[in-house]
Amino acid sequence: MDKPAKTLTVIQPDGTTTTHEPANGKKWTLEEWRALIGGGWVETLRFPGHNSNVALFDEEGQLKRQALNPEASRLAGRPLVGIVAFGHRSVLS
Repeated sequence: MDKPAKTLTVIQPDGTTTTHEPANGKKWTLEEWRALIGGGWVETLRFPGHNSNVALFDEEGQLKRQALNPEASRLAGRPLVGIVAFGHRSVLS
């Protein structure tokens, strides 16, 4: 995760990755986060061992029976489903 602090890397369940920056170039909005993860309630998770990185994903992904995201799960150190965005924790402020 050597990208600028405002950048989010989005990982699809099939392993496809894309990078995104906030529309205004400075600060993310809740609506932008929701759009990146396919909607729903945005849950955040800090990376184990990496206090500066976070994952954002749909809190209700398991209830919605979204597909397992193997690459995101590997990076996060726990099972994650659906579309997951990773970035520096500064994207939260």
